[in-house]
Amino acid sequence: MVQTLTVRDALGEIGLKVLVYAPAGAGKTTLAGTLPPPVLVLDFEGGILALMGKPDIAVCPVRSGDELLQAVKELQSDTTFRSVVFDGLSIFVKRRVQELRSKERVTWDEWQRLTAEIRTAILP
Repeated sequence: MVQTLTVRDALGEIGLKVLVYAPAGAGKTTLAGTLPPPVLVLDFEGGILALMGKPDIAVCPVRSGDELLQAVKELQSDTTFRSVVFDGLSIFVKRRVQELRSKERVTWDEWQRLTAEIRTAILP
């Protein structure tokens, strides 16, 4: 007989990874406030007003690539949070592109460095 699990049990074993992409003001941050607590929001843009008054949500401001990598490194051994949200990641990437810009355009090498930085942070 095929072994089956309920959706709740399956998610408990494998977890759930979701990417939500939508225009500003669509409710992505509000949605983050409905995730299983406790929730950690890695805040890249300061747009967390929708989470005001939610006691099971902690916020970690992230302003640099080094801060992002440090937060992810610590999260790999910290089991405090059931849900982790990268809020405003696209704003962070745009900011990093501006920082990397050495000319009028970002070079291929600079783009590769940025891509590797984001992958290193998000994939674990």
